[in-house]
Amino acid sequence: MGKFSIAVTGILTALFLQSCGPVVEFFNIDQRVPAEFKVDIEDRSIAVFSSTDELKDSLLTDKERFISDSVIMLNMALGIAEGLESNLKLDTGAINVFNQTGSDRSELDNPSYIKSLSLNSSSELMFVIEHLEIGMMQLYKLTGDIADSGKGITYVSLPFNAEVGLYDGYTGNPVLRREVADTVYWEVITRLDLKDEVVASKLYSSLFEISKKLGSTFSSRFFDSWITVERYLYTYDARPWSDAFRFSQEFKWKEAMDIWLKLTDEATPLKRASAAFNLAVALEMMEQYTLALEWLDVAARNYPLSGIPGYKSILEQKVEKGQK
Repeated sequence: MGKFSIAVTGILTALFLQSCGPVVEFFNIDQRVPAEFKVDIEDRSIAVFSSTDELKDSLLTDKERFISDSVIMLNMALGIAEGLESNLKLDTGAINVFNQTGSDRSELDNPSYIKSLSLNSSSELMFVIEHLEIGMMQLYKLTGDIADSGKGITYVSLPFNAEVGLYDGYTGNPVLRREVADTVYWEVITRLDLKDEVVASKLYSSLFEISKKLGSTFSSRFFDSWITVERYLYTYDARPWSDAFRFSQEFKWKEAMDIWLKLTDEATPLKRASAAFNLAVALEMMEQYTLALEWLDVAARNYPLSGIPGYKSILEQKVEKGQK
């Protein structure tokens, strides 16, 4: 089970629902988002390979269409390695990058060939960029008042499509294979009416850094990430409520829940709903999302707090994703 890292930012606002109503206390949560690809790569020796038969350079080709450039592919491999090093907290250069040449893509389906790559690279896991296709560059020149001012504006789009495989060096079998698709956009502003091939030539160099970022972004999908979201609790100017809120500020959710559970027997429907809502929040903090939904329903049956529908949607999404 993952953990929440919670930072209470203090009261952002106090909303009085009525003269004796609850105060709404807002706080921020650093919430874990599980990795998209659930593969254990911790404490494993890793190498990254690009797959090219020969070095090709798009700078020497038709500028309106980049070919499957091996230099760009190698840069994407470097990006994957750098992303892995960053997430695994390894030294720069700890993950080696190789270029496997002279082999057909079908060789990657041969366990013996994969085992030979593992042996030669001294790695247990291997990321292999199996294919990279760069599509047709599209250029759109802006006409009108801006263009008449002496500045030329051209919008450029260029689609990418790559296939990346992760292989187990012991078995020689693929762990997963995924397609990486994206489109790069540029806005080019000049005082000259440049020819399309000149624009394309100038944009080529920027593909090096972009392809590296594309690789780094792909590698990040193997790791948990964190996003900051806002949550709130209901409290009242009374001893049990203030004690429970103090426990929540100290991350003592079980102690706070013990108090809120007793407060669900309060005399007024609004207070019962407030306590049940707080129980739902506490259970979310403890990653018990199904039980949190149940207490949110208890809150709704007692009093129609305005935040219930939106919060229910959030919890339902977590349950649907299998996050308990």
